[in-house]
Parts: sequence; structure tokens; C-alpha cells
Amino acid sequence: MANADGRLKPEMFATASIEVAGDKRDAISLPDAAIVLLEGKPTVFVYAQGAYEAREVEPGERIGGRTVLKSGLMAGDQVVTSGAYALKARKLKSQLGHGH
Repeated sequence: MANADGRLKPEMFATASIEVAGDKRDAISLPDAAIVLLEGKPTVFVYAQGAYEAREVEPGERIGGRTVLKSGLMAGDQVVTSGAYALKARKLKSQLGHGH
């Protein structure tokens, strides 16, 4: 983006619209770290009804540290974006059962 007058500075935030040819579509994207492999399947943790639920997702294109999802989430789902690996470890530990 041209910045001839120098008004744009590093680490500034902006809202932008990008127009592209073709159909418009809504998309959900998450930080790459929010998606973990659980039993070999891409999974995210969703907070619902006071608990964390593992939910399988279908990842799509990766862009700049984020992954666009093809399916598995709906707009408004509360997804763990930081700490997903810790939740995965707790889930796996709980599956081992007591006394192990």
C-alpha cells in the first residue's frame, strides 16, 4: 500500500475492505495454534454450557498464521485460541482413567 505522506506507521491498526472478483462468501478463520490433532483429527476446543468440548473441524487454506475452516464451527462459537494444547493434554490424561 502506498504511504507517500508517511501517515501509516508500523503496528498501527486499520479496518480494510478487499474487493476480489468472484463470489462473496463468509468464512471462519482461527489462529493456527487453536487447531490441534486429537486422535489424528484436526480439532478445536469450544466453550459451551460451562465446559470445553472437543470439536472436529475441517481446515482449509492457511494464510498468515491463520487457518480458514471449511466446516465444524458456526459463527458465534467461542473457541479456545490460546491454550488448546494444555486442554488436549488434560483431555488425554483424563482418558487414561484413574489409577494409571
